Amino acid sequence: TPDGHVTGRFSLAARGGLAENTLRRAYAEPPDSARRASLKREAPRPFPDATVDTIIFPDGRDRTVPPAIEIALRNGEGAKPAGSLMILSIPANFSGSAQAYRTLVEELERADKRRLPIDAGRVVGPLTTRRELRLTLPAGWTAQLPAPVSASSVFGTYQAEYTQTGRELRIVHVISGRTVTCPPEQIITLIDW
Repeated sequence: TPDGHVTGRFSLAARGGLAENTLRRAYAEPPDSARRASLKREAPRPFPDATVDTIIFPDGRDRTVPPAIEIALRNGEGAKPAGSLMILSIPANFSGSAQAYRTLVEELERADKRRLPIDAGRVVGPLTTRRELRLTLPAGWTAQLPAPVSASSVFGTYQAEYTQTGRELRIVHVISGRTVTCPPEQIITLIDW
């Protein structure tokens, strides 16, 4: 809305192997009313102060559809005024992992010289995580977007894209890990990545 509030839907889906089976097992039995209430209180809120209206849980027994959790939200704080502009807060779902990686880099930089091989599978893991935000902006709004980012190394790939088409603002972050063993000298490559 023009005052910066966001109403919408948050989806969490799992595709393939371990991720899909984990989500299916978690919802093999429909949650009872107490668990539903607890999950509603603890549901992800991409924007601060959002109210959770509805949560649709997957039927973990139905193998004909990929498991997904759907959450309807309203009145989240999406943007704040700053003079004649509105500053959009990128949801914590996008920035939370960046902080974890910054902490890892600081630990690696402080550590003694590495003598043991590096298990790349323990950095990100053998998976791909995709986060996508599609936000319909109020009429007449134009976003000032950062440049796209692409980083690839023996440890994995990371891509961030920011686009606006008409009123739709789209942010996509994708990170994929690899499962290789690297010599200790590759620690610099890991820190740089």
